[in-house]
This record gives sequence, C-alpha cells and structure tokens, in this order.
Amino acid sequence: MPTKKTSTIATLAAGVALGVAISVPIIASGQPEDGAMSMEEMMQMDPSKVMQMMMEASMPGDEHEFLAKLAGDYEMTAKFWMDPDAEPEVSKGTCSSELIMDGRYLVCDVDMTLRFGGMDVPMAGKAVMGYSRPLREYQTIWIDTMNTNMTVQTGDIKDGKLVVIGQNASPMGPSQLKNVYTMQPGGYDLEFYEPNPMTGEMMKTGVIEYRR
Repeated sequence: MPTKKTSTIATLAAGVALGVAISVPIIASGQPEDGAMSMEEMMQMDPSKVMQMMMEASMPGDEHEFLAKLAGDYEMTAKFWMDPDAEPEVSKGTCSSELIMDGRYLVCDVDMTLRFGGMDVPMAGKAVMGYSRPLREYQTIWIDTMNTNMTVQTGDIKDGKLVVIGQNASPMGPSQLKNVYTMQPGGYDLEFYEPNPMTGEMMKTGVIEYRR
C-alpha cells in the first residue's frame, strides 16, 4: 500500500501532466479555446496520443521565423528625446543576438554608452524573446544595469511589424511602454512609445537602429 507521501506526489504529478495535456489539443489542432476537450475526454485518451500532441505543440512554428530574422551581430544607434520638437540624444552600442533551445528563443546581449541628460552612462542589457504557442503571443523580457525592473511585454505581428506592450518602471513610477520592431535593409528598427505626460496619449520617444 503506497504511503501518504507517495500518493501525494503521484496525485500532483498526474494533475500537472493532465493540466499540460488539456492545453495541447487546442494548440495542436489550431482550434479556439471553446473547442478544448473536457476533463473526462482527456482522461480517456491514449497516453501515447497525448504525448504526440505535446511534442507537436512544443516545436517552434512559423511565428519563430521572425525571431530568426533578428539574430546576428549589430551596431546600434539609439536616438531618444524628451521633447518631440527637440534634437534627440544619440547613443552608440553593440548587440549580439542568437537563437537558443533549437530556435525557440532569441537572446540579445547589449553593450552601449547611453547618452542621457548630457551625460554618458555605460550600460549592459539583455533581452529574451519568444513566441508562446499556448498563449498565441510573442513575449519579451528586458533587463539592464540602469534599473532593477524587469520589463515584460507581450504582443503580435501587425502589418509585418512586431508590436509588444507592457509595463515600464522608473524612479518616476510605472508607465506603459510599447515597442515596435520593423525590419530594415541590413537590420531592423526598434521604436519606443510612451504616454504623453500632458495628454496620456502614446507618443514616440525614441528609436534604436540595429545594423549589421
């Protein structure tokens, strides 16, 4: 007779496996959420079929091809401005990006001297980008040496551009941040949009040009 501890572990393992499996048919079949199988139907499925669905859902899809386009080594030119009518402050840096885990994620390492308020500040940063097939969305995480905040954004491709939105944070408090990735000859542009403090409407506050 199994011990209480063994029974608990087995129950938890079964619950986790079942929870994962329930989400798999939605992704593998491309059906909407309301087409998901019931708990009873899932319990009656052949385990080998469930495993096959899980394997299919775990593979990179067409959406990951956009991430592959961003991989490479780049020279960066960053242009940011507080006043849209003023000249931007220009910063320079480098970025090395590579696909990891068999094309599932893109990791970007950034090293630059940031021009901010007339001062030059060394900065290192790292980004991780991916596409979640279960959630059907692109996901990005950004961290750097000028902050202790992890900027997390999600979004999708619109008109050939990747648009992600999330929360940014600074000593002034949290704010919404929208980034737009646009492919360009020899690289891509990363545009920044934040709320206008006077109107609340999103305004363009900067762009980073990545060129091979």
